[in-house]
Amino acid sequence: MTYARDTVLGQKLRVVSLVGQGGLGEVYEAEHLLTRHRRALKVLKAQWRSDSGLVERFLREASAEALRGHHQGNHRRRHWKVKRR
Repeated sequence: MTYARDTVLGQKLRVVSLVGQGGLGEVYEAEHLLTRHRRALKVLKAQWRSDSGLVERFLREASAEALRGHHQGNHRRRHWKVKRR
């Protein structure tokens, strides 16, 4: 499942467009609703969400990125992380 344009995630980010897809997930361009800053948003595919090791690695990477000012979260049980562009 991909997010449609203008989908709002975590009451903070609006999906602008799908940038790419890979084996583990999708990458979107997203805009922060308050600041209007553009971000790259990475979403883990549903088929990998039951792999606890993979989810843990994904969240660990997101935590490291959060220390650099990036964000992470969960929307309808879909794990996501955001990177500054």
